[in-house]
Amino acid sequence: MPFAIVGVIAVVVYNLPTARETRARAMAADTLVVEGKEIPEFPAAQRLGDCEYSAKGPTQRLYECSYVTKASLDQLRVFYGGELERRGWTRSRVSVRFANWCKNGHRATIEYSSDPQSSWRYALSFSVGVPPYECGV
Repeated sequence: MPFAIVGVIAVVVYNLPTARETRARAMAADTLVVEGKEIPEFPAAQRLGDCEYSAKGPTQRLYECSYVTKASLDQLRVFYGGELERRGWTRSRVSVRFANWCKNGHRATIEYSSDPQSSWRYALSFSVGVPPYECGV
């Protein structure tokens, strides 16, 4: 009988999802990730590696992709602004390095690096509950 119990435990443990699988499932179901994947990439940009996902519970999440391009922040703002606004996002704060849009308490942000030595030129992120809480969260 003990071998049967050990066998059942082994089957259960073997079939438990790994932390990576659990994280991948959570990421795939997250509305921020879904929204982020629906936005087309800027045509003259190259993504650097995989997009990053971070969650500190349901009230603080971030999905971010980094890119290299020769485009200006204004060109990125026009392209992404059009794409986001067609999907119900509202333009929010704009500064020298950032452009933000909001939708249902979520924030979409372009962070632009004007440093020619930078390994990336801009990052597009989708977040909720991440400081500075610009979208009413």
